[in-house]
Amino acid sequence: MAKNFKTDNFKCSKETSRTDIYNPAFNNNVKLENQKEDSFHQNLNKWILFIQWAKWFPDLWYDMLKPEKGGMRLDLDQRVFLRCMSRFISTYGVFPRGFGKTMLELMSIYHTCVFFPDITIAMSAQSKENASSISEEKHKEILKWFPLLKNEVAEAHFTKNSTEVIFQSGAIYSILANAQTSKGQRKRRLNIEESALLNNALFKDCLEPVVNVPRRTVGTRATVNPCELNGMINFLTTSGYRGSDEFVRISSMIDAMAELKGKMVLSASWELPCHYGRGETRSQILAKKNDPTSSAIFFAMNYEEKWVNNSTAHSLRTYKYRVWYFKYC
Repeated sequence: MAKNFKTDNFKCSKETSRTDIYNPAFNNNVKLENQKEDSFHQNLNKWILFIQWAKWFPDLWYDMLKPEKGGMRLDLDQRVFLRCMSRFISTYGVFPRGFGKTMLELMSIYHTCVFFPDITIAMSAQSKENASSISEEKHKEILKWFPLLKNEVAEAHFTKNSTEVIFQSGAIYSILANAQTSKGQRKRRLNIEESALLNNALFKDCLEPVVNVPRRTVGTRATVNPCELNGMINFLTTSGYRGSDEFVRISSMIDAMAELKGKMVLSASWELPCHYGRGETRSQILAKKNDPTSSAIFFAMNYEEKWVNNSTAHSLRTYKYRVWYFKYC
């Protein structure tokens, strides 16, 4: 009688052929819950598309992090600047005081640290003290405007002459100086502040070799991604003098930009941020321009972003002195 109590799955007869697909006795005895994937693997393709989108549109990613009330509203020129910093192998930005270029620079760095695991990025300035103070101030502002970014920052250390921000992805942001002390350092990307004051011999000897070693992926293969912008060097500054090393560099980068060689040059005068309501008002800036105690060369370089030469500077100083002499003497 025991054979009468066997399930159809164990019977071998013509009557119990395994053709009935709706017979529950023919189901696989492997537990289905062991074969289920978690939600991450089920939506892996969607995550891949999201990462691609976020890498290509850093400004829209920051819009996602912005709280419903408050936060930082990015203007059109700031969005263009952020996208260029993420899409080109080298970007040269010449912007006036009050534009917010250092803030956008650090936002671009933090965006890269979130989406590129174990990457190392540095910002160099005239001195480490200057770079550290700038980094600490802008770091606090970024976390204030985008509170969700706190979840991506594991540690942040700021001292008088050093800065180190470690992210959950393993990426590290640090600072360097535009000096011989940076020789031998190795980073994956580099941003240079006040590059108009940079000496080309120092750049070739100390700063350019910093990004020689590319980043390797963190997967099992640990290979170099050929599509990644390894060796990226960005330059941010106000304008300088014609004939200087940086004037030659920016001129060559303009030619490379026209030839679609992966480089970008952006520049604007004080009127662009003033149009969007950033920095000082128009009346305040024009008052500086008409101030008899200020230099016309200083205003042209720091606000109008004009590259001037030494002979022009000398002529303007002489002309201004003569006008003052005949007016008051």
